[in-house]
Amino acid sequence: MAAILHVTIVPAGTGGVEPSPGGDYISPGTVSYPEGTVLTLRAVAFTGYFHHWEGDAAGTDNPTAITMDSDKEVIAVFEIPEEIPTYQLTADVLGSGIVVPSEGTYGAGGQAILVATPGAGNVFNGWLGDTEGTTPVPGMPNQLVVTMDRDRHITAHFVEAAPEFSGFAVKEYERISNAGEVGVKALLGEKLTVQVGDTVRIRLMINYRGPDIDGAVWVAIGRQNAWFNEDFNSRTPAHFDPSSDFVPYEIVADVVIDDRPGTDYDMYAKIMEVPGPDIFTPGYLNVIDVIGAAEFGNFTIDSYEKV
Repeated sequence: MAAILHVTIVPAGTGGVEPSPGGDYISPGTVSYPEGTVLTLRAVAFTGYFHHWEGDAAGTDNPTAITMDSDKEVIAVFEIPEEIPTYQLTADVLGSGIVVPSEGTYGAGGQAILVATPGAGNVFNGWLGDTEGTTPVPGMPNQLVVTMDRDRHITAHFVEAAPEFSGFAVKEYERISNAGEVGVKALLGEKLTVQVGDTVRIRLMINYRGPDIDGAVWVAIGRQNAWFNEDFNSRTPAHFDPSSDFVPYEIVADVVIDDRPGTDYDMYAKIMEVPGPDIFTPGYLNVIDVIGAAEFGNFTIDSYEKV
């Protein structure tokens, strides 16, 4: 069973609580522990000084101990001397979502952590307003550490999210053997024709505008409606042997996606080898790298999937 520790800081932004075991400051927040865990709580002042505990902890001892035999509510109360100025933080939203805390009074040097949560169908799109000197929480761009050295007004910006993997995918190829590059795009299921004698570069465009992700692997499954085999023996002229067989193939590619919102992410792909002889032979499909040479007739992309 788990027991929940909920920590509140009064006044907001004046300090934090460091639990042990656990280690990370709670300012404020909620942490789960195995039932029966004995915690040592240490109050750390960001501005002013620690005064006393309230709730399920009491007294002025710092640190203090608490046993997590049930859910606990702990309030750390700090005092701000009159000679320390106070500043007002106001947070609001642009778009659909919420930000907490929405307001508060903090002593000079006190810190607040703003947390932005998008509404349904929306994504967080950054912070606006008086953000100079603030710091995003590492790995959590929707959380912002604000040091109160003046009155601040900060806005959490939300935008409508495109449906996940909007457009699902676009297939593109480029002829790169002729003078000048020619790019042609086709949607899922459309047929592309590559001229005999062209060298082709296969490219999948994810067309993704949803929340940020670190990386993805995509597979395109399709069939070749007609294809050509090239002899790469450098001592003889290349020749082509057309085949009308429908040969299954798949395009596999890895891509790392950065955090630029609203960007179409290009991904150069390889056509993976179907087991067979090392030379190009009817009935087998050999490897093409991103700038490799191999020739295609018509081909159709049947489906895309994220794996």
